[in-house]
Amino acid sequence: MVITNQVVKATITEIKNNPVINETRPVVNIQNNSISPVIVETPVRPNIIQSAINVSITETPVHVSIPVGIQGEKGEKGDTGPSGASSSYIYTAGEILGGHRAIIIDNNLAYYADCTNLSHINKPIGISNNASALGGEVTVVFFGEMEEVSWNWDIDKPIWISTNGLLTQTTPVTGFLCIIAFPVTATKIFIDKQEILITN
Repeated sequence: MVITNQVVKATITEIKNNPVINETRPVVNIQNNSISPVIVETPVRPNIIQSAINVSITETPVHVSIPVGIQGEKGEKGDTGPSGASSSYIYTAGEILGGHRAIIIDNNLAYYADCTNLSHINKPIGISNNASALGGEVTVVFFGEMEEVSWNWDIDKPIWISTNGLLTQTTPVTGFLCIIAFPVTATKIFIDKQEILITN
């Protein structure tokens, strides 16, 4: 028997690790002298093609506009700070000292200034801001404001160094003359030592 013009149909059903192609082939059945189709599975190795892809990345600057916020309400006034700036230094007391007295420094120790003691010329530096025991610490203000509620200064007169560290608005008549401060109000002074002069 001759078989001619047979068409072979192939369908790929699935490609996995071992994909197959189902082929339908004619087979002769000798018993009844007929032709029966038989499906034969044939393994097929897939052809995998790898292709390189060039990716171009372009950076584009982005301009962000931030709106200006609205100014908030004015806050409450803070606590009142200390009086104007001043310059001071802490020394060791060479004797028992009271606050708000004129001070000299001798051998790095603080003592009361005395206008009748000529050895104190050029030694007064300022006014004590606190009292101190012998050997204790005393803060001496040599420039700036100082306030004491018990004061009652005449704002039209300067403040001189008197005896035993006391401050006065009466010009001394013996020893040396040194203006140590100027009244700002009746209870506030501005410390700014002036040139020292010798009395006759």
